[in-house]
Amino acid sequence: MSTAGPQPEVAAAEGEIKQALHSGTAREAKALPPHLQNLAEKNQAQEIKLRRFYATWLLVGLGIELLIANTVFVLYAAIGRHWKLEAAVIDVWLGQTVVQVVGIVLVVTRHLFPEDKPWS
Repeated sequence: MSTAGPQPEVAAAEGEIKQALHSGTAREAKALPPHLQNLAEKNQAQEIKLRRFYATWLLVGLGIELLIANTVFVLYAAIGRHWKLEAAVIDVWLGQTVVQVVGIVLVVTRHLFPEDKPWS
């Protein structure tokens, strides 16, 4: 695709517009159909709804995952080891849980609320 000048279709459309303006045959365009009006507002409302949906289900999924993982850990500790766990095992388990929660919340919030997008 050449970047030297406008494409022939664009040049032809520009010529027709200039000719209509000079001859006085140009007229006001018809109004947009109702489904095409206010697209920016509709798009923003749809983005908010989608973000709310994703945030809700990601947090629900995270809660379910943490519940299952902690249940497995408690069952392992209680039944498998009779609560005779080394301190390092508990430290690693609690540490990874905190890192996982903070990491997922950070990723989700940065994706849902990017800093470079103006909110106007």
